[in-house]
Amino acid sequence: MTTSLSGQYRLNLTANDIIVEALELLQAIGDGEAVDGNNYTKAKNSLNMMLKLWEAQGLHLWTDEEYTLFLAKGERVYDFNASSARLVDAESWHSTQLAADALAAATSISVDSVANAAIGKAIGILNASNDLQWTVIERIDGTTLHLKDALTTAASADAYVRMYDTANLGTTTLAANEVATDVTVELTSVAGISADYVIGIIDDTNVVLWTTVNSVDVDNSTVTLNDALTGNSASGNAVIFYSSEQNFIPISRIPDTNAMRRHSGEASDYEIPINLCSRYDYMQLPNKTQQGTPIQAFFARHEPNGKLYVWNAPSTAVEYLNFTAERQLQLIVDSTDTFDLPEEWYLALSYNLADLLIPKIGCSPERKMEIKNGATEFLDSVLSFDSDIYGLQMVPEQDHG
Repeated sequence: MTTSLSGQYRLNLTANDIIVEALELLQAIGDGEAVDGNNYTKAKNSLNMMLKLWEAQGLHLWTDEEYTLFLAKGERVYDFNASSARLVDAESWHSTQLAADALAAATSISVDSVANAAIGKAIGILNASNDLQWTVIERIDGTTLHLKDALTTAASADAYVRMYDTANLGTTTLAANEVATDVTVELTSVAGISADYVIGIIDDTNVVLWTTVNSVDVDNSTVTLNDALTGNSASGNAVIFYSSEQNFIPISRIPDTNAMRRHSGEASDYEIPINLCSRYDYMQLPNKTQQGTPIQAFFARHEPNGKLYVWNAPSTAVEYLNFTAERQLQLIVDSTDTFDLPEEWYLALSYNLADLLIPKIGCSPERKMEIKNGATEFLDSVLSFDSDIYGLQMVPEQDHG
């Protein structure tokens, strides 16, 4: 006997679907009845507050992400809310090396490979002081990368070069000829561009004119700049834009067992575990600005994104940290948004939302008990599902006597 299979594996319910489900459980709306604006707002606010509460409980395996933190020489505190903290997706960055010496004040560098280079990417060059100088790639000619900012310190051949995508990086072209002194430019598309974005417009001499966006006129596809153009640019010339804000999803917590320090110069790129300590242990360190090899760190859950305190403060930027972190859950904004949860959570989601709405909307005593029992049962089920399936390993204590 054959069975007809749908070939579908995802539910992909929207916020509106779950809100309707919860209100139907409460019998606040009838079958097929639309949700009025007042009840929708109540339900959405409760839904988002519940998601934040669940985030605080942890155990969200699907939110585990791998991160790389590029260290700065002598820097012991990394504020993940600041653009200066180079925290990136561990899978999104690439490394190459300088093919020739680069002098101070150089605006271009020669590299071994441009395979993963792209206009607008952030780029860090390890200079002679063993620190990474960060700027942006504005043009690529063969194996030569042209930089937005000139080097302030010389760098030697074979020095490491890091590259990663800047936040909301995009490109477009000019839709009309523009001349020096223009402060408003017409673009082929303004999709993805917002006020305060960094923007680079290539002029007719192949120089990138860098400024920031003052405002965007979506209807006319024009952008007003904070600085006037300094050269003429023909229609069709390339335009680069990106956000100056940090390029990562906010972190909720960092587990205490999986931070690794990596030294690119070591054979096989060995990773060395570092100890994630408590606030108390970190505060007991006698000299927190001491430079050396990072061997431990403390993660402070400061709003909105947290800070990482590293000890020792790095004596070189060659090293970097890799770690797993639990990112924050994304919230619901529009009724058509889907959830930052696996579909196995949908039943728990609808019942627990209904339970949370009982004091606001009400229901019969019998239905209240059914909803509360279902909310507890379904949440317990998904919390059991949301755990590692690997067995516990027990290692006998070694006798050091």
